[in-house]
Amino acid sequence: MRSSWTQRPVYDRTDPSRTGPLAVNYDLDRLRVGENRIVVGRKDGFDLHDRGIAPGDGWSRALYAPECAWPPGAELCVLVEWHPDRRVGPDWAVRLETVTSGLGSLDYVVERAGRPIDPSTDLYATLLVYRMDPGRTPPRRPDDAWAHIPSPRTYRWPETDPLDQLRSLLGQMTAGRGGARVTVRGLASALWPPEAVFCGHVR
Repeated sequence: MRSSWTQRPVYDRTDPSRTGPLAVNYDLDRLRVGENRIVVGRKDGFDLHDRGIAPGDGWSRALYAPECAWPPGAELCVLVEWHPDRRVGPDWAVRLETVTSGLGSLDYVVERAGRPIDPSTDLYATLLVYRMDPGRTPPRRPDDAWAHIPSPRTYRWPETDPLDQLRSLLGQMTAGRGGARVTVRGLASALWPPEAVFCGHVR
């Protein structure tokens, strides 16, 4: 078996949606807290992959974060999902600190942003991970900046989901008419601005 990485991926600031997660996933694997994809064989000229994860470690992966939601001054930003091995027990704080401190040692800024984590119900934890432009300092954001975010809920008539309200409003505007494509999506709460009560991604 061999690692699926053959060399360090190059981060391209003009293509952050593809190269940002690749760069951070490489570093997560180096820290032994990533997906640790390994090549287990070949078939029809293609490598066959699996995850080589030690029992108890859990695994992490970096995901795309829209640039409009990046902290001011960031030159790279991703979401990192950490999936714990639930057979080990509920010591989330200790194991999550391993991921956080490891990324911090590689000059990433790591924030436990977004809706507070509840280890008894949440399947994974999401971290906001970014790197600042040279000479810039990370924005100071209070530890409780996202503490007020409500738990996800289902809206029942006559209530309407704020995302649906936003879609309806944009559909009535000139930008949303005449075949124009305007999409509204939910956004991971780790990307919400501090103290926001609602946030969506409009494209």
